[in-house]
Amino acid sequence: MTKCLAKAGATVLVPARNITKAKKALFEIENVVLYPAELDLSKRDTVESFITWFLEHFSKLDILFNCAGIMTVPYKTDSFGNELQISSNYLGHYHLTNGLLPSLKNANGARVVNLSSRAHWFGPFNFVDPNFEDISYDKWIAYGHSKTAMSLIQIFLIHYRMRK
Repeated sequence: MTKCLAKAGATVLVPARNITKAKKALFEIENVVLYPAELDLSKRDTVESFITWFLEHFSKLDILFNCAGIMTVPYKTDSFGNELQISSNYLGHYHLTNGLLPSLKNANGARVVNLSSRAHWFGPFNFVDPNFEDISYDKWIAYGHSKTAMSLIQIFLIHYRMRK
């Protein structure tokens, strides 16, 4: 996606969890700007830092691709106690999109693309116990929950907040 957009003439800003790997993958691709610090969607402080940096350097954002994430990892929680897959795959994107809404609005016709998968078929989002505190943890079910949340809830945020 990055290569195609850059080749078409778009300036593509790429944040990454691992800067070294990103530099290697993006080496010599024109029109690509690598965000100079870590962005780990499960770490709220890195999301906040990226949002602040972006708003200082850019006035508008034409397209936001929410496509980062983790898959089927052993049980772990973020600093807020959220199961890690829901934290990375949904809450991080939610927080990022919400923080970038002013720039998206400034673009007058911006698009937000949320990458998901068929994993939402693994089950509906568990609103009662999203962090697997009372039910047995299954990494595939947790991954499915994160994809269901991404498909359902963020769409509401974007449509509701973009219209205000």
